[in-house]
Amino acid sequence: MTLEVQICTIGDGILKVPEIFLPEREDVKYLISWQIDNPLNISNVAMLACFHRKDVRLFTMQGQGLSRNRNNALIRTEGDIVLIGDDDCRYSNEYFDNIIKTYKRCNADIILFELNDLMPENVYQQVQEKPYPKTSMSYKKAMRHKGYYPCSCEMTLSRKAIEVGNIKFNEDFGLGSGRYICGEESVLIKDAEKQGLKVMFEPKVIVDTPRTTTGTKFLSDTRVQIAKGATFKYCYPKWEAWIRCWKEALHYAVYHHANAVQLFNTMWKTDK
Repeated sequence: MTLEVQICTIGDGILKVPEIFLPEREDVKYLISWQIDNPLNISNVAMLACFHRKDVRLFTMQGQGLSRNRNNALIRTEGDIVLIGDDDCRYSNEYFDNIIKTYKRCNADIILFELNDLMPENVYQQVQEKPYPKTSMSYKKAMRHKGYYPCSCEMTLSRKAIEVGNIKFNEDFGLGSGRYICGEESVLIKDAEKQGLKVMFEPKVIVDTPRTTTGTKFLSDTRVQIAKGATFKYCYPKWEAWIRCWKEALHYAVYHHANAVQLFNTMWKTDK
């Protein structure tokens, strides 16, 4: 069983990618999808010896949109398992072993894990700690834990989910999409569930990375509020999405002194 680490980066982010690679091992491969505006930069990167390793494949693409970048990688999948990553992710052999052993033990199509948060201390104090479930369970059950949500770098997919389930990221959602700035992980999982795929949560760490997700900017960025409402409407029946928007607004009103009516109206006004 082989694990393919898919790293998506844009522009100068490619310069950080070599820090991700571990010594070669037979059951781990790397796929890099690099969004660039100037094709001439390709020759500069090709000169880096690390990209000539036999376990590394590098692809380029034009344009914007993180979900487009991730899909550019997914359509080129060769591993039995895909680990979704970014250029600020860092791994260990123990993390890779956690993923492979879990897939050998569990009959699942998508498995969500935990991250080790490298967020700077001064920022960490301003963001609520992410509450993970304590045991293995279905994704639906995990979502009952207050405050839990999936991040892309915690996400792994089987090749079956990609090829048979035709699972990919909805390009209306995600950074640079031009429509909704976040929510792509929840939307992908909802699409997988609609296909009858099994989605699980496993309480094991698989990545070191700063948890600076777009969703943490909910109060300061109306685009995040709009995307949150769009995600609720995509993933749930209209009546349930309405309730979830109100619950979200009331939570921030109680704990952060926000205007609940204003937040709800911003989330609900989307046509999604």
